[in-house]
Amino acid sequence: MKLTNNRYYLDLNATSPLADSVKEYLARGEFVFANPSSGHSEGKIAKRLIMDTSDYLYGLFNFSETDFKLFYHSGATEAINSIAKGFAFAHDMGNFFYFGTDHSAVRNQKEQLEKLNCLVHELPVNPDGSFDEALIIEKINGQSGPKLVNFTWVNNETGAVHLLESIFRVKEATGAIIHVDAVQSVGKIADWEKLHSGLDAYTYSGHKFGTLKNVGFTFMREGLPIQSMIKGGGQQSGLRSGTENAMGVATLMLALIELKETFNPEELLKAKSAFEAKLVDALKDKGEVVAYTNANRGLNTLNFILYDTKSQTLATALDLGGIDISTGSACASGTVTPSPVLMSMGYSEQLSKSAIRLSFHYQFNLSQVDEYWNAFSRILTRFLQF
Repeated sequence: MKLTNNRYYLDLNATSPLADSVKEYLARGEFVFANPSSGHSEGKIAKRLIMDTSDYLYGLFNFSETDFKLFYHSGATEAINSIAKGFAFAHDMGNFFYFGTDHSAVRNQKEQLEKLNCLVHELPVNPDGSFDEALIIEKINGQSGPKLVNFTWVNNETGAVHLLESIFRVKEATGAIIHVDAVQSVGKIADWEKLHSGLDAYTYSGHKFGTLKNVGFTFMREGLPIQSMIKGGGQQSGLRSGTENAMGVATLMLALIELKETFNPEELLKAKSAFEAKLVDALKDKGEVVAYTNANRGLNTLNFILYDTKSQTLATALDLGGIDISTGSACASGTVTPSPVLMSMGYSEQLSKSAIRLSFHYQFNLSQVDEYWNAFSRILTRFLQF
């Protein structure tokens, strides 16, 4: 999106600016401060905000309170840690499965889960970010004991989509508990609110679609053998103790209502496709778009590799040129490390250090493509000339 300081913000998969409705809410100064567990009037006001948001979320995703429990947290990193470790605490010698393309909050569970006597298994992906359904079923069924599998619905780096129908077939064939990391789905695929009721848990982070930071939510099937990892006063039916962030929770509903009213997936796809076509034409044989042949990709994400160019070098040039993007890799102590996501897809270490991710706002449209491309290509062209 175009920011008020005339910078181009193309890093929406990292975090989103506040939704207009959230900014308006904050500007009104209706700052709810009381503890939602308190019985006095101010506490009841805070509690009502949470209850209204919960009612909205159940209706939006068409889930029943009888079948799924909803709890709020600080975001997906906390929720993924809680679910994975809560599973390990509830089972002796359980099995946790994840994909190499999953978020680092998933991949980095291995060491601690193994200390809890949980066996951890990495599942393979195809070069385009998809997965072989039969192979995944075979690998999961090859292990005995309780099983928890994490699926990332929409990949944060490549936009590759794992279809919920395919994920459900894996569940049917294996009997595993399925957790869906749905963080990158909202406003980034057409049917983001149409969840599959046959899966077991879905996790979201609000800052990806315009809420305050440090608020998210998870739907979890009633009766799952997963222990709560945050013990305390028993709030949220014991699923996640601690005083709820009532203001943050309220912004979830505000941002989602606004998104539902303004999101046009067809327009976003046209705009991204037009930008991508310009990028492919410019790169020619000097680079490639990651997961380009995957028929199931998100509507807002482009990840490309410019051969023989470190991603951080191009990212710095773009930053100086007024364009905010992500390299898709970590930068620590000045050393650019290869993207684990791309490495798991079969890219070499060198190519995995050359990836650039562009992720557009859900209101990106065809009328903006030429402006965005002109700003972007002015920087890119300098590197393509070498």
